Amino acid sequence: MLVGHKLENLAGKPLTVQLVFAGPTPPPREVDRGPDRYVMAGYNSDANRPLLKPEAWPMESLTGVKQQMTITRSEKGWPMIWAGMASTYFDALVLPVGKDNRGTAEFIESVQVNSFTNPQAPTEMSAEIRFQTVAQTLEGEGKSAEYNVQAFFGPKARAVVKNPYYSAYPRDYGVTLSTTGSCSYCTIQWLVDTMVWMLRAFHYVLRDWGLAIIALVLVVRLVMHPMTRKSTISMHKMSKLAPEMERLKKKYADSPDELNKAMMQFYKEHGASQVMGCLPMFLQMPIWIALWSSLQSTFELRQAPFLYGYTWIHDLAKPDQLITFSQPISLWFFTLDGINVLPLAMAVVFWLQQRFTPRPPASTPEQEQQQKMMQWMTLLFPVMLYTGPAGLNLYIFTSTAIGMLEAKMIRDHIKARELATAAAGPVIIDVTATRANRRSRDGKAGEPEVVQGGLRGFFAKLQKMAEEAQKNSGKKK
Repeated sequence: MLVGHKLENLAGKPLTVQLVFAGPTPPPREVDRGPDRYVMAGYNSDANRPLLKPEAWPMESLTGVKQQMTITRSEKGWPMIWAGMASTYFDALVLPVGKDNRGTAEFIESVQVNSFTNPQAPTEMSAEIRFQTVAQTLEGEGKSAEYNVQAFFGPKARAVVKNPYYSAYPRDYGVTLSTTGSCSYCTIQWLVDTMVWMLRAFHYVLRDWGLAIIALVLVVRLVMHPMTRKSTISMHKMSKLAPEMERLKKKYADSPDELNKAMMQFYKEHGASQVMGCLPMFLQMPIWIALWSSLQSTFELRQAPFLYGYTWIHDLAKPDQLITFSQPISLWFFTLDGINVLPLAMAVVFWLQQRFTPRPPASTPEQEQQQKMMQWMTLLFPVMLYTGPAGLNLYIFTSTAIGMLEAKMIRDHIKARELATAAAGPVIIDVTATRANRRSRDGKAGEPEVVQGGLRGFFAKLQKMAEEAQKNSGKKK
């Protein structure tokens, strides 16, 4: 939308004019957790070519020295291209249009942000943006000055902000998708885009965003199955090797350094690893963060129900409140304003996973402390996500439940193979005579002959020939 301002000299003498106009107001607050509304600006970070870089300031941070803030240039001196307000799901941006139509607004002198307390909500901050033009002299009557800006007021839907028009410089409004949210700096953007693309594909088939999230879980678990299988096998080995590890702890009780070396060598010889037990969870953390960001910024998930509206979950981008308290309870890390079912169900699944997953025995007191901390962190994780989006909690709950069943099936398969091997008894293999068998006359029966290649093998053959020649000369004597 093009918004034009025109100043015309109606006097019979030169006039110096300067225009101050207000920018967009903040969109309404929609999310109770974390920052939801921002002051935003886009800057050209490269003087030689157009390259837009966004910056965002949460409304809650505009206090104290930032109650009056000038954003005409970034902290690195980059010139401003556009500025405005944004929320989790909406943008309200102003792009001053220059003469070259590239957004290099040469007529803008300064852009100032003034923050204040919202009278309707005293605990919330609000802000206004003021654009001020460069002073210009209109020499005589009839002379005029025009100031044009392009205004965008719309949803942060990928189909809109990433279409060819809005994604081209100087607009490039698609960058607003990755600058809001509590994990904006730790998000892998291409992974977020992949998650959203897959969710859209599943939603096109299933016609339900909650079922699309569950389908995404199945795909991720299928991709992670080889790593999960290795992790489960490693944990099974560690649990079976517990008696031998206890023996090592008693042997090196007075030497922690020697114990660590012996344990590392022991793990290496038996193909076990303590890291493999937690590796699948750590590998899924970027996916969880990407899904969190996609749920925070995907407009299509806003007010999307689960199971076609037949459940209590009517918005996958908000907590799944089954019961709402009339008087919220203020806690030190969040406000408890209702009963959310998915985080509680997630805590039960996490507890069952901790209860039935075999843990490797700790070799040192430090490792015992780390295992206890991991158990507490597992229980604290649902508490941290209590006010999280229902879609994210649905993903983690489903993934954890399927992963627990998957690990049990793998352990049952391992035990069945072990029982089958034990029932079959020792296997005797009749081997024909080989060169290694004929070496028994030299007192080396059963030792395989190692054939080496390359330069090392060549020198080994020379050494062997010298030993045989020396042996033959001794027999002649």
